[in-house]
Order: sequence, then structure tokens, then C-alpha cells
Amino acid sequence: MKRYRRAHGRYPSLFRPRRFSEKIQWRKLFDPNPLYSVFCDKLACRDFIEARLGPGHLPPLLWSGDDPAALPLERLPVPFVVKCAHGSGMNVFVDDPTRADFAAIRASLAAWQAQNFGRALQEPGYVPVPPRLLVEAMLAEDDGALPLEYKLFLFDGRVELIIVRINDGPDNHRNLFLRPDASRVDVRFDAPIHTGPLPEADLGAMFAMAERLGAGLDHVRVDFLVSRGRIHVGELTVYSFSGLTPCEPASFDLELGRAWTIQAPLRRALAAMLGLARPDEDGRSSSNGQPRAGLATEAGE
Repeated sequence: MKRYRRAHGRYPSLFRPRRFSEKIQWRKLFDPNPLYSVFCDKLACRDFIEARLGPGHLPPLLWSGDDPAALPLERLPVPFVVKCAHGSGMNVFVDDPTRADFAAIRASLAAWQAQNFGRALQEPGYVPVPPRLLVEAMLAEDDGALPLEYKLFLFDGRVELIIVRINDGPDNHRNLFLRPDASRVDVRFDAPIHTGPLPEADLGAMFAMAERLGAGLDHVRVDFLVSRGRIHVGELTVYSFSGLTPCEPASFDLELGRAWTIQAPLRRALAAMLGLARPDEDGRSSSNGQPRAGLATEAGE
């Protein structure tokens, strides 16, 4: 919880969370839903999406496997993106093979495979995910521009917030927050606010797909990529930004938290602390009956 305090300037209220960022921490600690590991596994999540929506809604899969040495980087059609299935941000984009250092790419992938992403950020859904590799076709516009991203926040199957991410480059973007009626919300997050117009997009189609994917969950974020007029599902996320990215104004964290109803958070937290529900770091259910050390002092409010 020290990382949360550094990000937000306070400890989270874990037993009675109110803010969205606090509820993400609650989920990390006390909600061992095995479906989260399906979403955290980029390959397994593709299967889940296809099972719910049918074929044709994902970026094309060019290759998957376990061994970086077997990855046919030199023969893949460009542009493409190489991903580790067991983490976030473990991606390599290749649009010009003449400038790519394939040996360095394989070394980076092997180093990432040796890491357990779930333990690093205390996101237990990632912990049991095998460190597999996948290559997807990199989506782009006709002029080479990166696609727009639409991040739909669903609560009990309803879309309550959309973050549109305008990618100016691999490491440079702007955000626009929208309500379900497409009205703008003046919130700054991890990047400047986009103030210009947006290309038309079929939000209704995105809503319909997101609601099918998020059915039965109290919260999930469904990300879409819009490229050349086509909508592709990017990923499903259950630990949005790990709850560690503050927003301005800070009151929006509380507003978004009100949209997320966690049933009986105190009772479920206590059950998890007693080993009745919370998985250990290796993904197995704990049954040692010992509360998590320091939790009472970290509750904050």
C-alpha cells in the first residue's frame, strides 16, 4: 500500500472503499475470481472474446509460442507487434525490419518472460499466467498513424465512462473522457486532454460488444482499437492502471467509485484475510488463517 500512498498522498480505505482507485486495491487483495487470470492472459483472453462474440473481432494473430528463439521475426509480415501474454507493457512494435534488432528483441522477450508481472504490482490475476508469446498484426491507418483506442469502463454490465486515447506515437498520447452520451468530462489523467474533434466512431457497436463481454462482472474495462473504420477488441482489464494513476480533479476518483458496487466488501475482506477466499501469490487459495500483516494500519480511513 506504500505505492498507493506515493501515488495518491494517502493510504486507501480497504474495508470500506469508496474511490475507484481504492476499489482496485480491494480487488487485488480480496477478490480471487479465477476469470481474472483468463483476462490477464493475452492468449486465453482472445479465446474468451471469440467465444462470446464470434470470430472477426480481434487483431489477426500471426504466431504464438513459448520460445523467443523460435519466433520467426525475420519472416513475419510487417507491421506487427510482439507481446508477452503474462504482463502489461511487454510489447515490441516492428514496422521496418531493416531497422529492427531481432537479437535484442529476443533478449528483451526472454528477460520479460523471467519476470512475474503479477507479483511486481500485486495483481494476483497475472500470477499464474504462463509466460507465452504472441504476435499480432499491428493496426494502423492508411497514412501509418496509430489507431484510436476506446477504453470502456463497465459496472454491472453498463458502460459508465469512456476514455478515448489519441496516439501521437508509441510513447506520446492524449486522452478524452466521455460519458455514455458522448458528452465530454474535463478530467486529466496520465496525459494532456485532447481538445479537438474526434473522428466518427460507432459507439453503439462498441457498447453492445462490451456489454456481452462484461456480463456478470461488477467491473471490467473493455478496450477497443478503431483502425480504417473497423472495430477490434484489444483487451479486457480488471486492474485499470493498477489504481495507481491519480486524476485531476481528484474528486473524479470518488465519482467513478460510486458507479462500482462491491457487495459486502468488509465481510469478503475478512473472509479473505482468514484464508477463506484470497489466493496466495502462487495463485492457490490460502488457508492458513492468518490475517495479512499490517492491513489494519493500512486501512487509512
